[in-house]
Amino acid sequence: MLTLHPLAVVEAVLREGEELPFLRYNVGRMSGSFDNRIHHQDLVVLLDQPLRAGETIELDFVYDMEIANYASLLSWYPCPRGMGLELHTSRIEATYRRDHGFKATGRLVEERMNEDKTRTAVWVAEEPIDAAAFTLAQYPYEKSYTFEGLPEIVMFGTKSGYMSEEKIEGFSADIINSINFYQRLFGTAVSTDQLNVTFIASGHGQAGSGLLHISDSIAQPGQPGFANQGAREAFLAHEVAHEWWGHQLGWASYRDQWLSEGLAEYSAMLFVEASLDNGPKLFKQFLKASNDELTGSVASVFSAFGRAGLALDNKAARDRIGPI
Repeated sequence: MLTLHPLAVVEAVLREGEELPFLRYNVGRMSGSFDNRIHHQDLVVLLDQPLRAGETIELDFVYDMEIANYASLLSWYPCPRGMGLELHTSRIEATYRRDHGFKATGRLVEERMNEDKTRTAVWVAEEPIDAAAFTLAQYPYEKSYTFEGLPEIVMFGTKSGYMSEEKIEGFSADIINSINFYQRLFGTAVSTDQLNVTFIASGHGQAGSGLLHISDSIAQPGQPGFANQGAREAFLAHEVAHEWWGHQLGWASYRDQWLSEGLAEYSAMLFVEASLDNGPKLFKQFLKASNDELTGSVASVFSAFGRAGLALDNKAARDRIGPI
């Protein structure tokens, strides 16, 4: 049993060149309200005989998947279902137009220009990681920062539309300061020599080992929430904190997953408290908003850290919450 992104349309599963049968529920074809490409995330591969304990097999998956300018962690390639974090190496080879740039987890080991006006890059994670991801940027811009005791920090994004060099660079101070703050607070360094901070065409952020996905909407003027003092700093610091909570310390099952999200959020609170002039006051607002979100109160919806709707959306999760 594996999981794969609902928009990934699987054409074949191969073992040593021979096709294997597989099962995947096509959600889209069962309703006129959905695109026919939408499938259930579960992917079942049928083997000719049961696997023995400790046995290793190699499978090749052939599939098409439409993306924006990024691929999220643990979604764009087949992963074991319900087994917690599975450490693995990765090799990502991408071919793209010459006016694009590319960043991925791991390190760049090869980059070449092709005769058909495309470019190919190969990124390899030789040490086992918990998830792989990548970002693609059209008309790319990047700037590197180096400071003693910190990893090299590379800001990377698409320089077009409302994004500009200044906006891409504009978040570097919070990234650098939060890394320095956490290294001193936790007593360990970021586990990679380079941290790529990449902007994605989405409304969320995500942190891979050595690769941060940051919503490019954070750079839009008048963006709700991010315009409030402390909200932008908390958003960035939360993703940076995952370099510790989630990658240096992971989880064995869903009951332990709070170690990643919960401690990353609390770490962001500590950074806001320590780095802003009215940090202690913002810390209390942040803590109250998180508590209200958990208990179902809407009292903090209009605060800098309130997330409208989550207090109600989380009711189902609260009803089945288990002990930590």
